[in-house]
Amino acid sequence: MKTYNYLLLLSCLTSLTWGQTIADDTSTIKEYTSIEEALKIPDKVIKLNLSNQHLEPALLTKLSTFKNLEYLNLSNDHLSNFPNELFSLKKLKVLDLSGNDIERLPTELKRLENLEELYLNNETKFDFKTGLKPLASLKHIKILHLDNNHLSDLPKTLFKFKHLEQLYLNNNDLKIDPMRFKKIHHLNYAEIQNNAPMQPMQPLQLRELQDFGLKLKF
Repeated sequence: MKTYNYLLLLSCLTSLTWGQTIADDTSTIKEYTSIEEALKIPDKVIKLNLSNQHLEPALLTKLSTFKNLEYLNLSNDHLSNFPNELFSLKKLKVLDLSGNDIERLPTELKRLENLEELYLNNETKFDFKTGLKPLASLKHIKILHLDNNHLSDLPKTLFKFKHLEQLYLNNNDLKIDPMRFKKIHHLNYAEIQNNAPMQPMQPLQLRELQDFGLKLKF
């Protein structure tokens, strides 16, 4: 038991250095929260936060103006579909679509060839069985947020991801064997806090995950 507690503590301490999102790296860059203001100097806009604004579709068609945009937050905007202009943002690295009315990701998402981090938290209508498929082919997607989605199992599409490094599944209903995370290619960090009780891990299993290079935060 002492050995297990030591390994669990070591895993938690080590995980503190993991889980830094790409959004954190842009924290010192000015964040615009008004699309009207941002449109005055579109070439200088790197971060655009339009969350909780329920913007008119006509305004969203202006997104293609921001050629240098790297971070875009469209969370809680009651979106059920996307303007084509969104997929012209070639430099976009972080996209937050949390809390909208979308059912699946469009195939056009593949055009965001530099997208590295996607937020899909608090989705009430999203079909996680098939809706993630367009993401699997993106070569640069490294971080995926699926918190608070009432997931009871890992979406099968996750096992097709080739470059995913960090996965956030907090506040779900997962009842799985944590060893299944090993089957996700290149995954090295996963947060699974506040889920249903999972199968207890044995010390050898925890050591196996550590040797595999995978950190789990319970």
